[in-house]
Amino acid sequence: MLASGHFPKLDFTPCAVVNVTVDCSSLSLTDIQPSWFPSYTEVLLFNNNKLKVMPNYTFSHLQHLKILNLSKNDIQEIEIDAFHGLGELENLQLYQNKFCFYDSVKLGRIFQHTPSLTELNIIQNTDCDNVTNSFLTKLTKLRRLEIRYNSERLYLGPEFTRLRDLKYLKIVGDAQIIDNLTFVYVGNLTGLELCIMNSLNSISSDAFQPLMNLKSLRIIDISLNLSYVLSRLEPFPGRNMSEMTLDTISIDVHAERPREDGYLTRHNTQYLRNICVASLSLQNCRIYYITVDAVGGDQLETWNKCLVNLVISGNPLIGNIFALLKLVKLKQLKSVTMSDVFRSCVDYAQFPLHFEEHRLDSQSNGSISTAIENKEIPDHDVLNGLDKSTNVTCAKNHTASIDQRVQIGDSTHFYISENLRYINARRLVISSLVEDHFIVYGAHNVQYLDISDSGFKDFTGIVEGFTSL
Repeated sequence: MLASGHFPKLDFTPCAVVNVTVDCSSLSLTDIQPSWFPSYTEVLLFNNNKLKVMPNYTFSHLQHLKILNLSKNDIQEIEIDAFHGLGELENLQLYQNKFCFYDSVKLGRIFQHTPSLTELNIIQNTDCDNVTNSFLTKLTKLRRLEIRYNSERLYLGPEFTRLRDLKYLKIVGDAQIIDNLTFVYVGNLTGLELCIMNSLNSISSDAFQPLMNLKSLRIIDISLNLSYVLSRLEPFPGRNMSEMTLDTISIDVHAERPREDGYLTRHNTQYLRNICVASLSLQNCRIYYITVDAVGGDQLETWNKCLVNLVISGNPLIGNIFALLKLVKLKQLKSVTMSDVFRSCVDYAQFPLHFEEHRLDSQSNGSISTAIENKEIPDHDVLNGLDKSTNVTCAKNHTASIDQRVQIGDSTHFYISENLRYINARRLVISSLVEDHFIVYGAHNVQYLDISDSGFKDFTGIVEGFTSL
C-alpha cells in the first residue's frame, strides 16, 4: 500500500484486483505471469484454471503473500524455485492437480521457500505410489495438513515428529490397512478426518489409542461395515470430544443387507454412547434397524450431559423410527436432524390447500402449565418392537405401528429437551393422522421445525407447545 492509502494500477492483468486480493480463478488460464500481481498482494486465487507447470520465481516479488490457492489446475511439474520469495506464506492449496510427490530432495528444495506455512492441502488427482513425505520436516509450523496415501498400509512416519504444532490431519487415498502404528507419531492431533478410502479393509482395535488429544473424528465415505467401525471407538469412552461424524460408511452403498450392514444394537453402540461428544452425526450409513436398548434407558447418561447437536439422516430405516425419540429428550440438545429415511420412490403431494379450514385454536383446550399442575405425567418407553422384514423394496418401506405416545385424558403428550432450538424431521414419518390434541412439553424454545415431504394427513387436530416458532 502506498503512503497515500491508494493501490497502484497495473498496466494489464486478466485478474480482478480488489485491495490486497487478486482473483484469477476460473478463467481457463494456461500460463501465469508475475506482472499480473501487484507487490502488495496478500491473497492470490489462481484455482480452477489449466496451468500445467509452476515456473520459477513467479511469486518472488510477493513478499507479503499470505494465502495462495492453486487448486483444480493440471499442474504436473513444480520447478524448484517456484515458491521463491514466499517466506510469509501461511496457506497453500495445491489439491486436485496432477503432481506426484516422488523426489524427496527436490520437494525439500521446493518447500524450503515456505517456512511459515500453517495450512497445506496437497491431495492430488493421481494414483501415485511410493510418495514421500520427508519434505514435511521443512514445514515445522504446520497446523493443518490434507494429504493422500496410496500405499497398502497407512503409516505416518517419524517425519511427523517435527510437526509439533500439527493439530488437524485429513487423509484420503487407497490405503488398505490402519494398524496400531499408524498414528504413533501424530499423538498431538486434535482433529482427524479419514475420507474417501474405498480400499480400506482393516482397522486394528487399538489403532486410535495414540490419539489421546483428539477432539474431532470424521470418517467419511469408506467401505467398511458401520458396526465394525463403531467397535474401533474403544479408546474414546470417557473422553470429551467436540465432534464425531460417521458419514457414508457401508460395505456397499448400493447393496441392501439389513441383517449384515445396518442393524444397531446395544453392543454396537457401547463405546459411542459413553463418549462425551458435543456434536454427533450418523449420515448415509444404511442403518435399517435401531433396537430400543441401542439408544435408550440409563445408557444415555453421558450424552444427556454433553450432546448438543445430533444428526441421524439419510438412513433407510424400515424398523421403528420412534426408537430415536428418546434422544430428543437429552437435556443439552439444541439441534436435532432426523430426516430422509425414505427412498426417492416414496412421494407425497403438496400440503392440502384447504388447510385454512382447520385453523388451530388451542385457547379452549387449556394450557400446558395447567396440565402439568393437575396431571401426573409418567415416563414412557416408546418402542417395544421392530419390523424384522429384510425385504427393502419401496412397497415394504414402512414404519412399524407402535404407540409411542402418553395419553392423558383427551390429549396426547410428547416430551423433548427444553434447550432444543432446531428440529429437522423432513421425510421422517411415512403415514400418520394428526387428529388429536397434541401437547409437546419443552418445545417453547424451538424456533425452526421442518416436517415437510412426509406422510402427515388429515391435519384436523391441535398441536400445542411450539410458542417460539
